[in-house]
Amino acid sequence: MPAIKKQIVTDEDFNPVAVIINYHDWKRIEALLFEHEQNLSVDKQAVSLFAKSLTDEELNVFPIMQLAETGFAEWNDPEDDIYNDVA
Repeated sequence: MPAIKKQIVTDEDFNPVAVIINYHDWKRIEALLFEHEQNLSVDKQAVSLFAKSLTDEELNVFPIMQLAETGFAEWNDPEDDIYNDVA
């Protein structure tokens, strides 16, 4: 994108508070923002549709969760529990 000629407007403490640009540059910025917003909207829709198409069975979530709950019984051993104050 070509450089945009701009004038920075400051307050009495020289803090930037506004920018002055020509109208043609503003229209280019609006078009870029609109295009980006449209692409983002399409991306969000694609992700949403993909997520809705997945089911727990397709992801094999339940067997993995069952393994995590039962497959590591040693984690329940008080001597191996790093957060156990008694051991």
